[in-house]
Amino acid sequence: MKRIKSLFNCVLASEIFFLLIGLMLIIKPEESLVTGNFMIALFMIITGMLIVLGKPFKKFAFKETGLLSIILGIILILKPEILTTILPIVCGIYFITISYMLVKASFVLREIHIDKWKISYACAIIIMASGVLMILNPIPSAYSIVMFLGINILVSSISGIVEMLILRKHVKDISKIIK
Repeated sequence: MKRIKSLFNCVLASEIFFLLIGLMLIIKPEESLVTGNFMIALFMIITGMLIVLGKPFKKFAFKETGLLSIILGIILILKPEILTTILPIVCGIYFITISYMLVKASFVLREIHIDKWKISYACAIIIMASGVLMILNPIPSAYSIVMFLGINILVSSISGIVEMLILRKHVKDISKIIK
């Protein structure tokens, strides 16, 4: 039973940590984007070095892949605005692609005489418009994406905290089931 309580405490602590990250992303999206950019760049450089220098990766990756990863990581450090520009464009293209499929799906719904096809169609048009807006106006869109990510992390962590507090009250019952 102590191990289960300890597990719940670890999960609860990690949920609180993610709650703080979510709040940071919402309150300080610009700084969060800069920090995230640096972490991605550092990850790319370290991964690239491991590929170039490491024996375990020889079978799975080419040295060129490692060098490319190092170069891209250095570029992200020297020109952090690249991520701020690329992220919304990639998301915009994704939204446009998804909305195209949703438009087609709504037309299928119309063909089989489902009355709610207009709702699906309207949602697809809204998604398409937001994708176009992200591509045309990438910098503010990047901050919006970071804030949206923060909101999702915040909601998820609050849900996790509530679940852990509820489950923690029922440790005895849970420990009987697990044994």
